[in-house]
Amino acid sequence: MEWFRGIPAIADAEPHSVLNQAMFSFDLSVADLWYSIRENVRLTVMERSLFGDFSAMFRRMGESGAELAVFTPAFAELCLCDSAFCRELLPRLRVVFFCGEVLRPATAAKLFRRFPGVRIVNAYGPTECCCAVTAAEITPEMVERPELPIGEMSHTVGGIHVINGEIVITGESVARYTDGVSGGFGEYMGERCFYTGDCGSIRDGYLWFHGRRDRQLKIMGFRIEPGDIENNLLRIPGVTQAAVSVSANKRLTAQVAADNLTAEEIRRQLSAMVPGYMVPGKITVTQSLPVNGNFKLRRE
Repeated sequence: MEWFRGIPAIADAEPHSVLNQAMFSFDLSVADLWYSIRENVRLTVMERSLFGDFSAMFRRMGESGAELAVFTPAFAELCLCDSAFCRELLPRLRVVFFCGEVLRPATAAKLFRRFPGVRIVNAYGPTECCCAVTAAEITPEMVERPELPIGEMSHTVGGIHVINGEIVITGESVARYTDGVSGGFGEYMGERCFYTGDCGSIRDGYLWFHGRRDRQLKIMGFRIEPGDIENNLLRIPGVTQAAVSVSANKRLTAQVAADNLTAEEIRRQLSAMVPGYMVPGKITVTQSLPVNGNFKLRRE
């Protein structure tokens, strides 16, 4: 929390009103929740029921008087679809803190246009290291680049390393419950560490993200393993093959080979097995799935 408070944009703003978007079961909420408690400032919570009603959602935002907003990039992109999401709606907004997934330059550029004078912070960190471990302030000049930095190496929580192209985190931020647990956790230079599975590089004093080493995805801030969804689809009686991928607009899609099952029947059964964010928005049912030259399922 001291690190979060010390981020220059937040330290300068000294916000007295914070706007929350993330569910409290999502680790991103740690930032706005505990900052509000620590600083004894107002926290406005937007419950999920508001997300399907832009009028109600924007009304809640307007009533918040927010000076600091904590969002995922996908949520900001959703809001930016409506011209009402602008300085008139949030006249006191000074800082937007992003974390949970990749912030696109185009999204940051739109925010600068809609909210003149706003400061944007792009943060990075896995759940295993308590939400965020590094952040970079994004300037209007940066949005002309093809990608944005995810952290400033001079202001991090613990150690940030890039080993064989993979981002590795060391220090106190690595969850203590991981001692003796495999699956990315280990030791580096005598310290507890977490091998994130994220590809990255360090240049010009910034940390940069270059995608995942495996098939793991991040959608709306949730970390998703397509293989987990496929395995659950295959548990449904009648399903013989399943392939899950993500579309260009970051939407989960599934191809399913099944007999005498409709997409809605499959969706209903899958919804009873996995959280809602793991249910593909589009399910295509077919007799068999395409394969590549190596007879591996084609997931694109």
